[in-house]
Amino acid sequence: MHRRTFLAAGALGLGATIQPVRASALSNAKAKQVYSGSTILIGQSAVQSGPSALLGTEMTAGMKAAFALANKSGGVNGRKIELVSLDDQYEPQPCKENTLKLIEQGVFALGGYVGTPTCLAAFPVIVEAGIPFVGAFTGAESLRKFEPNIFHTRASYNRECQVLVKQLLAYSDSAQVAIFAQDDSYGEAITQGVTQALAERGKQPVVVSKVARNSLNVAQAAKEIAASGATAVALGNVYGPCAKLVETLGPQEKTMMYCGVSFIGTSGLINNLRAKAKGIGITQVMPYPWKESPPLVVEFRKAMALTDAEVSYGALEGYVNAQVILRGIAQCGDTLTWQRFVDALERKHDLGGFTLEFSASSHNGSKYVDVTVINSAGRVQV
Repeated sequence: MHRRTFLAAGALGLGATIQPVRASALSNAKAKQVYSGSTILIGQSAVQSGPSALLGTEMTAGMKAAFALANKSGGVNGRKIELVSLDDQYEPQPCKENTLKLIEQGVFALGGYVGTPTCLAAFPVIVEAGIPFVGAFTGAESLRKFEPNIFHTRASYNRECQVLVKQLLAYSDSAQVAIFAQDDSYGEAITQGVTQALAERGKQPVVVSKVARNSLNVAQAAKEIAASGATAVALGNVYGPCAKLVETLGPQEKTMMYCGVSFIGTSGLINNLRAKAKGIGITQVMPYPWKESPPLVVEFRKAMALTDAEVSYGALEGYVNAQVILRGIAQCGDTLTWQRFVDALERKHDLGGFTLEFSASSHNGSKYVDVTVINSAGRVQV
């Protein structure tokens, strides 16, 4: 495939002095309460185990790397930053329960959550609490309506799907596109985005085949796609099931063209398929993390060197989320409150060649979408 680019534009309780209180009891007055103490806690609920674990462990690694680099230089305004991460197995109810637990334990802010169904369960709690939230690993439109305390650092799935469809039709406008989707709100978001992008080109998907979340049983979906006459597949699932599908239908050069959105988990797909991943396209919402530029990536790689984790797109997204949190905290000085933090974020942020722009009416900070292709050595190329 040819490159196609679209670019518009420790322990709970350490140092926390906010008294634990249930989210349902929080009021607007809470937004002005000063968070004091030597350590600022940031809470995260994300998948850390199971078949989709890499999506969460990469995000967590990037956030921890950013905080470790900041702490190495003395922290922010003389205070250390600590990530408290809880595993939700990529399931909605555990994510909601983790969110309540983190708020009750007194974290200052939340961020780095992973997944559409999990965020759909947690966001009502977060909105009611009024606690700041930065960075959800999802581009679903259902989660992107304006909320005064929630900030999105990535482009939407609709933007990704426009680029994905353009990639699948790059060789021929007559390509017959199937959709392979996770059977939940994430898969539905991708299905809607791809269907809309195809409709704008006078086309429609030849079949939509679904697989349950956290399942690797793709046999029926593969059979449906093979019988549909599809010549291309839009991958709206995660790395494990997508790898199984490619293994079943055959690698791109022999039978199908494939392209997935960023949530697929790029490194997970490569780890599963190795050489069979050749030619698969993946849309990305973060800069290429293996170069020595722009400055954001240089700093990211320096931070990752302080950890034992690998450089990846997922880790870079976690790093970006953490950098936004660090900037907001720094702007608050010694008077760290939720309201001052939110006010500090509502502006343009140049993170070193990657710009986010939030305002009092929009907290969707980025429109950046690129597309990468996996080469014969199992490496991502742009």
